Amino acid sequence: MHVVPDVDDGSRGIDESCEMLRMAAGQGVDTVFATPHGTAFLCTDVRASFRLLREAVLERKIPVDLRLGCEMRIYADTARQCVRQLNDGTLPTMGGSRCVLTEFTFETKREEYRLCIDTLVENGYTPIIAHIERYPPMNVVLARELKEKGAMIQINAYSIAEERNPRIRSIANTLLRERLVDFIGSDAHRTDHRPPLLKRGMETFRQQYGETYADLVVFENPRKYLL
Repeated sequence: MHVVPDVDDGSRGIDESCEMLRMAAGQGVDTVFATPHGTAFLCTDVRASFRLLREAVLERKIPVDLRLGCEMRIYADTARQCVRQLNDGTLPTMGGSRCVLTEFTFETKREEYRLCIDTLVENGYTPIIAHIERYPPMNVVLARELKEKGAMIQINAYSIAEERNPRIRSIANTLLRERLVDFIGSDAHRTDHRPPLLKRGMETFRQQYGETYADLVVFENPRKYLL
């Protein structure tokens, strides 16, 4: 969730951040990864804003465990720079794990995906490809190849049932059907723009792909790799 206030295109203040977290908690979410865009860490004191948000969450008794990460955009020509920023702590991994929420652009070419994933893995990081269903060149063959290289895959809950773009919705469901998805997220930004709504997507996930797989993606994988 882009829930750290006033650091990127997400939450516009502490009150909105807390409301987003209440909305998530009301749907059964007990742990939230705050994932500001990586560029925010280069120009804003994101960690100070995150600490203030955690204090507000405790004061307002919102029942979520808030962890820090980032959504790191990567290009073929910045892959090694991204590794350096992870190594020196400029960019945080997901909750202090070795996993990095990794975002590509819509223009990324297939060979560039491969190069970026290889660079991160070779340096000891596990890329979690953010909202993989949204990237135009993505298909089962490429997703499986990237997983074989050491990447993990995340899709957004709303992509399963509520996404209006039929191509994106189809890819999300195909990846689930092929059991290629490792994590589900909300990619929530604000209360009135891409809010943290997971319920319908998760209901569809469980109904169509089974309780066992849903539990793996929603509970077991986060506990194993991120917490």
